[in-house]
Amino acid sequence: VANVGGNLVLTGGGSLAVFSAATNVAGGTPEYGALVSVTNSIVIGSGSHLYPYSHPLNGGSVHVRARSVTVSAGGFINATGKGFAGAPGAGYGFGPGGGGPYGNYSRGGGYGGMGGGGLSYVFGGPVYGCASNPVEPGSGSGNYVGGAGGGLVTVRASENMAVNGALCADAGSSGGSGGGIAVACRTFSGTNGILSAAGAAGGGPHPGSGGGGRIAIAYDTGLQTAAAVSGMTFNAAQGANVQHPGDLGTVYFADT
Repeated sequence: VANVGGNLVLTGGGSLAVFSAATNVAGGTPEYGALVSVTNSIVIGSGSHLYPYSHPLNGGSVHVRARSVTVSAGGFINATGKGFAGAPGAGYGFGPGGGGPYGNYSRGGGYGGMGGGGLSYVFGGPVYGCASNPVEPGSGSGNYVGGAGGGLVTVRASENMAVNGALCADAGSSGGSGGGIAVACRTFSGTNGILSAAGAAGGGPHPGSGGGGRIAIAYDTGLQTAAAVSGMTFNAAQGANVQHPGDLGTVYFADT
C-alpha cells in the first residue's frame, strides 16, 4: 500500500510503475494486490505515465484511490500487456479466459468477448467477469505464441475523474484479450480522451485473435448531466484477425 498524504503529480515525462502481488481476485479481502491511496488529487501530465501491473499468473491487480484524478492530454494510465500471461509453451494462456492450443494453432484469449479459434470451427478462450464492474485483467493466448492480456485500470475518485489523455488496458500481442477499465467517481469528464481495452491480433499460423475487454464507468447520474464530456473514444474491440477473429468486448455506463 502506498499512502500519499497530499497530491500525487507526475509531470515532465515522469512515470510510476506499481506491481501487484497475488491475491484473491474476485471477492477477496483485500480486493487488490497493490493500492495507491492519495488524500487529495492525482494529476498525470503530458508525456507522463502511471503503469499498473497485474500479477501475471494470479491476476491480482492495482487499485488507485483519490479525491479527484486528472489525466491530462498526452498523459496515460497504461496497463497495456500487463494482465494474465500467455502460455509459456504448448498449452493454455493464464487467466479464466486463457486461449489454448488446437493442434499447431493458437486460440485467442477471451474476456468481455470470446477469443478467436485457431480454425473457423474452434472456439477461443471464454467470456468471464461482469460488464458493470470488471475486477480482473485480460487473459493470455495459448500454444507457444501466447501473448499477454491487457491489465486492469481501477480508479476510485470520490469527486471528479477527468480523462483528457488515455486509460489503456489493451492486450500485449499475439492473441491476448483486452483487459479491464473500471472507473467509479462522482462525475466523469474529459475532452478527446481515450479509454481502450482492445484484444490483440493473433500470432503464428492460423491464429485466433483476442476478444475485447471490459470498460465500465460508474458515476452519480444526477450530477453527471452537468459534466463536460466531448469527443471521447471508448474501445473494447477484438483483435484484428480477419480469418479467426474474437468477439467484441463490453462498454458500460451507469445510466445505460
